[in-house]
Amino acid sequence: MRLRVRRRVLPGLAVLIALTPITCLRRGPAEPAPTEVTLAGVTGDGQFGPPSQFLIDSLTVAVRTEDGDLPADGIFIDWEIVSGPVGAQLTPPTSVSDSTGLARARLRLGGDLGRYVIRASIRDQSEKSVDFEAWAVLPPTLLALSAAAVQAGEVITLDGTNFSSIAGHNVVLFSGIPGWVIAGDAIRLDVMVPACLPTRSVDVSVQLGGETSTSLPLSVTASAGVLNLALGADTTLSAQDVPSCLRVGSGAPQEFLAVVQSAGTIGAARFDYTFTGLRPGVPGPVAVGSNRARRGLGEARVKRRVAGPRAARGRQGDAIAVATGSLQKAQAEWELFLREREEVLRVAASPGRKTNRRAPGAVPAVGDLSDFEVLRADGEFDRVTARVRMISERAILYEDTTAAFGLSQADVELFTGLFDDPIYPVDTGAFGSPSDLDGNGRIIILFTPSVNRLSPPGSSDFIGGFFFGLDLMPELEHSNGGEVFYVLVPDPTGAFGNVRDAEMVRSTVPPVLAHEFQHMIHHNERIIQRGAANREALWLSEGLAHMAEDLVGEELRRRGRVAEADDYQSGNRKRASLFLTEPSEVSLIIAAGQGSLAERGSAWLFVEYLRGQTGTDGVLRLLTGTTATGTANVEAVMGRAWPELFSDWSTALELERQVSLRGHLPVRIELLFLDFDLMEALETGGGGFPSTPTVHDSGDFMSQGRLWSASGAYFLIETTDGGLALDLSGLGGGPVSPNSELRLRLVRLF
Repeated sequence: MRLRVRRRVLPGLAVLIALTPITCLRRGPAEPAPTEVTLAGVTGDGQFGPPSQFLIDSLTVAVRTEDGDLPADGIFIDWEIVSGPVGAQLTPPTSVSDSTGLARARLRLGGDLGRYVIRASIRDQSEKSVDFEAWAVLPPTLLALSAAAVQAGEVITLDGTNFSSIAGHNVVLFSGIPGWVIAGDAIRLDVMVPACLPTRSVDVSVQLGGETSTSLPLSVTASAGVLNLALGADTTLSAQDVPSCLRVGSGAPQEFLAVVQSAGTIGAARFDYTFTGLRPGVPGPVAVGSNRARRGLGEARVKRRVAGPRAARGRQGDAIAVATGSLQKAQAEWELFLREREEVLRVAASPGRKTNRRAPGAVPAVGDLSDFEVLRADGEFDRVTARVRMISERAILYEDTTAAFGLSQADVELFTGLFDDPIYPVDTGAFGSPSDLDGNGRIIILFTPSVNRLSPPGSSDFIGGFFFGLDLMPELEHSNGGEVFYVLVPDPTGAFGNVRDAEMVRSTVPPVLAHEFQHMIHHNERIIQRGAANREALWLSEGLAHMAEDLVGEELRRRGRVAEADDYQSGNRKRASLFLTEPSEVSLIIAAGQGSLAERGSAWLFVEYLRGQTGTDGVLRLLTGTTATGTANVEAVMGRAWPELFSDWSTALELERQVSLRGHLPVRIELLFLDFDLMEALETGGGGFPSTPTVHDSGDFMSQGRLWSASGAYFLIETTDGGLALDLSGLGGGPVSPNSELRLRLVRLF
C-alpha cells in the first residue's frame, strides 16, 4: 500500500483526536468571536430568591449564527452585574458557548433586598448583549381575603406583606392555577379569580419565584364558560395567554388527548412546565400522574389507511429483523464531524487554488489505477491507490489495492447495479441533481480499508461509509476534485480492525449509499448551485437523508424485493421507536452534538409527515434546494408558522395510535400522517409503539416536567359532570420563558 501521511491540516482547522466520542471542530480559545453571531436570552430572566442565596435557575444565553440561525460554539460570554445591592456574585464571570450554542452563569444574590440587572455580552462585541433581571425578596405572607366565596372570573383582594410592588411579579395560585393580578403593592393585591375554575373550594397562595406564602381557603362557584368540543375537534392553549386556563367537558364523561408541547426553536434549551387539572366538588389528593397503560392498549388494533397516490406502499412479508449495528451511532457521530468540517472548509476555501484534481471529463478504464486521499479519524488523510473494478451508467467502482479480501465480481455488479437503479433515480427524482465536477458523468464508489479503520475497535457499531464535501471544493488541499463515496471492504479476519464479513458489507453499503447520496445532492443544490452561506440545520439535513433510505426501500418493496427493502427501512423504524419510547426527552431539532438515534428517528418521522401533508415528494426537493435553514426552511416550504406545524405533528404521533385503537376519528387532516401507516411501520420494523400517555381519569392532578425545545409530553384526560379546569404554566404555576413557545393541545377522543 502506498500510504503517505500528511503532518498538517488545513489552516484554521482543529485536529480530530478521537472517534468516540467525536470531537467537534471549535474555534481556538484565543480567537475573537466572529462578527456573524447573535446573542439571545433563553432562561433565567425574572427570577426571585432570598438574600445571600443562589437563584434556582442558571442564566442562559444562546449564541447563533446570523446567516443560518445555527449554534455557534467556542464563543466567550462575559457576565457582569450592572446594578443591584452589593455582595452578589456571578459564577463563572466568563463562560464559553458549548456545541449547542448555549452559555450559562449562576447568580448568588447579595445580603440586601432589591433588584439586580445582569448583562451577558460577547467578548470584544459588547454591543451584542442581553440583560437579565433578578430580585432578592422575603417570602410573601398572605393574611386575609376580601371574601370567603366568589364566582369564577370575579376580582378578589388579598392582604398581606412582602408582596412585590410590581403587580405582575406576584403569582397568585388557586390550588395551583394562577389568577390574573390586576393591581397591587407591597401589602395589597387585586386578583381576578381564574374564570376556568369549577364549583369547589380552592387554596389561595402568593408566590414570588421559589418563595411561597401559606394558603387560605376560598369557595368558588363556576361561571358558564365551559368549552365543549365536538368529537375529534381540537383546541390549543398557549402558556403565554392571560388567563392561561380553560374548562372542558360537562355532562356525560368525555376523554381528551392532551399534549404539552414546547414549539421552541433554540436547540438544547429546556423549559419547565406545570400541567394542572382541578375537578368540581371537594378537593381530593393531588395526583402527579402515572405511567400505567391506558385500558384497551392490548386490544386488537383497527388498521387505518388513507387513500392517496402512494397508498400501495404498505409492508409485505414477515417482521423485520434489525441487524446489529443497523442504528449506526458511530456513523451518526462521524457524519457530524464531516458536516461541521465541511462548513469550516467552505468558509476557508479560496478560489484559484487547485490541487489533486483529475482532468475534467476523464473516464478511466477497468483496471486503471488512481490515487485518492481519504479522511482519517485523527483529521489527517490516508493516500490510497485504487483500481477500477467496474464502470456502469452511473458509477465507477474503485477498490483499494491493499484490500486483503477483494470484492467478488458478483458483489461488484451488485453494488453498481443497485446504485444505478434504484438508488440514483430515486434520490435524484426526490431531491435534485448531484454535481459533476470531474466531468465523468458518474459517482465514484471507493471501497477502502481506511473506512474500516474508522470504526471503534472491538465494537459491534461501525461506520459503513461516507461522503465528504471537501471533494466538491477542488481548490483546497486534500480534495479529490469530484463526487466520491468511501465505503468499507469485507474483512473476515479483522486485518483492518473489526471483523466484517462479505454478507455484512452487502447488506450495509447500499443503504449507506442512499443516505450519503442525498447529502451529496444536498451539497450541490444548496451550496454549489444556490451559494448558501451556511449548511442546513443538522436535524433537517439528517431527516432528509434518512428519508432517502426509506424511499429506496419503498421502491424495492414495490418491486417485490422485500428483504432488500427491509435493509433500507428497518433502521428508520427502530430509531423512530426509540424516539417514541420517551418523546418528552427527545428534541426534534437536536439537543446536542450529532443528534441521538432517537432524535434522528423523530426527524425522519417529521419529514415523513411533511411528505404526507403535501401529498407529493416535491416537498423533499423544495426542502433540499434552498438557502433557508431549519425551521425557517420548513415554514417557507409549507407556508405555515413553525409553532402550529410542530404542534400538529406532535399531536399526530399519538393520534395515530388512538385512531388505530378506536377506529375513525373526525380530526383535522393536519393531525394525521397521510398515506403512511405509522402503527404498522413500528410494529413490523421497530418493535411497536412503545410509549403510553400518562392517564388522569379521576381527582385533581399536577404534572410537572421539563421539555426540550421541539418536544412534547402526552396525557389522557377524562372529565365528568361539571367540567375539568386545565392550566399550563411554568414551574410551580409561575410564568414561562417567551422562547419556550409552551402550549397545550387538546383533542376530544370521545
